[in-house]
Amino acid sequence: MSSKEDIWFEDIVGQSSQNMSNPDIEDQIMNRIAKEDLAQIGIKRNKQLSWILFGIGTLFGLSLPHLIPWNDLNTLLFDPQQLKMTLNIVISIAILMVFGGLVHRIFSKRRIPL
Repeated sequence: MSSKEDIWFEDIVGQSSQNMSNPDIEDQIMNRIAKEDLAQIGIKRNKQLSWILFGIGTLFGLSLPHLIPWNDLNTLLFDPQQLKMTLNIVISIAILMVFGGLVHRIFSKRRIPL
């Protein structure tokens, strides 16, 4: 290479370096990335916890009608078997609604906070 090309190349390389106005910008960016990673871990843990609690609540709700002593609840207004069936239907509808909400929140493209 000739000296003119050397000078031109050195000039181009010299222009490629930039002075940063804030020398701690890299640290700030890395700290922000680390915080977002921790937030994602927390979101994942909350999703897992919501499914676990949903399962526990479902088991409790489904076993509740079988644990109540229906023979002691003879009332003049309701037959115990009809009351048991009504309670089962209400619990089943509630379970389906909560399950649908969990599935929608987890799998929707638009993120909805839990």
